[in-house]
Amino acid sequence: MSLDGMKRPTGNRVNPVVLRQDDGFRGVLIPVEHYGLWGGGVAKAAFLLAREIRALGLPVRVLTLHTTEADIAFSRACGIAVSVTPLNRGHRWRLPLVSLALVSLWHALIRPRWLLLAIGTDPLAGYLLGSPYAKRLVVWECTEAQRDNPFVSALARSRLHRALAVLAPSAAIETNIRREYGYR
Repeated sequence: MSLDGMKRPTGNRVNPVVLRQDDGFRGVLIPVEHYGLWGGGVAKAAFLLAREIRALGLPVRVLTLHTTEADIAFSRACGIAVSVTPLNRGHRWRLPLVSLALVSLWHALIRPRWLLLAIGTDPLAGYLLGSPYAKRLVVWECTEAQRDNPFVSALARSRLHRALAVLAPSAAIETNIRREYGYR
């Protein structure tokens, strides 16, 4: 699998001004439930975002529950470190997501100059927004930001004001985030 022939996206990128090393950030930690090129949605968005941040010159570490060995190898070839959280049982009680949040907070503790980047307003983002590290958390909202969306966590919505920043890939989504979530 090769991405060399793919064009780099020209729009909807993370603002390089926010992710400069001279702003004090030494790297970016991306906790995400699904990661890699094997699927679409958040899994692929996480890979593409990690690759673009790495292209800016910052180290990137992805913490995930679900990925493939091929995606891990391909990511490492791109300079992206990928770690799979070992606890993957007890989905009924959201134990894997809580475990991923705890591992992410551990990494945030030992890497005090790293930025945390949550993709979407899912329960994982809600757990991270409730932590003392929320002031280093950037949330990238990938959905249409509608209240009745099953991928949007009420917990994350209510804690969104604690984030360092919320990124929206379009003006329509930004409007919905402000209107539907009450984010200012």
